[in-house]
Amino acid sequence: YDGYYGIKSQARLPEMMTGDRWWEYHQDAYIATSKWNPDGTLDMASFISGLSGNGTNDLLFERAANHEYYDWYDLVLKDGTQQNHHLSISGRSKEGISYVFGVGYQAEEGLIDKESIDKYSVKGNINHQISAKWQAGANVNFSLTQQEMGSSIAMQEAFRLNPLLSPYDEEGNLYPQPGKFINSEGKQVTNKTSTYNPLLEIANSSDERRNYSILGNFYLEFKPIQNLALKSTLAYGAFNNRTGSLLGSSNQYRTE
Repeated sequence: YDGYYGIKSQARLPEMMTGDRWWEYHQDAYIATSKWNPDGTLDMASFISGLSGNGTNDLLFERAANHEYYDWYDLVLKDGTQQNHHLSISGRSKEGISYVFGVGYQAEEGLIDKESIDKYSVKGNINHQISAKWQAGANVNFSLTQQEMGSSIAMQEAFRLNPLLSPYDEEGNLYPQPGKFINSEGKQVTNKTSTYNPLLEIANSSDERRNYSILGNFYLEFKPIQNLALKSTLAYGAFNNRTGSLLGSSNQYRTE
C-alpha cells in the first residue's frame, strides 16, 4: 500500500488594499473631478455629491465609518485537499501462474467550492506458463475520472468587488449584485458596479465531466524451438466521455 493526504492553499495572489486604504483611494479619485472654489479650496458639496452618487451610496459611507469591510478572497477561497491511495497484490503459484492486481484512488478538492476531481483505477495482469513451449497471459487497465469544474468566472468577479460591498442582504441572504444594493425600503444604497455576486455564481453553477477508458490485451505464445517464438496478441480499447452543465436560477446568465 502507498498513499498520502495533503492540504493546499492559495499562493502568490496579488495583495489587495485594506478597507481603510481603499476608502481613501476612492475619495482621492473624486477630488480631481469635483468643483473648486475661487479661493482654491475644494467645493465640499460637489465632492460629497460625486462620492455619494447623489445619495445612492449611503451604505458605503455607513460601512466606512464603522470600518465594516469584506475580504472577497476569504469569502470565495478555501483550503483544498489532495490524496492518493494505491493497493497492489502480486504472487505466483506452483502451476506457473503469476499475477499482479492493483487498485488506485486519487482525489483533489479545489480552492473554490464545487471544484473537485476523483480518479479510480483498476489494473490486472496475469501470465500462465502452460508448458515449456506454451505461455498465455492477459493485461487489463480500467480508469474512471469524475471532475467538477464549478464556476469559470467566480474568482474573476471576486477581484472586481471592493471591500465595502457585502455579499449578503439585510436578512443574510446572498444578494445578486452587491454593488447595486436596494434595501428593504426600496432605496438604492450602493451604486458602484454591476459585478455579480461570486458566491451566488458558485452556488448556481455546475460543470461536470466524466470519462472512462478500458484497455486490455490477451496473448498466446508458442516456442517451437530455442530462440524462436510465435506470439499472437488480441488488444482492445473502449473510451467514453460525458459532459453536463447546469446553471441555476440565480446564475447571472439566467437572470440577464
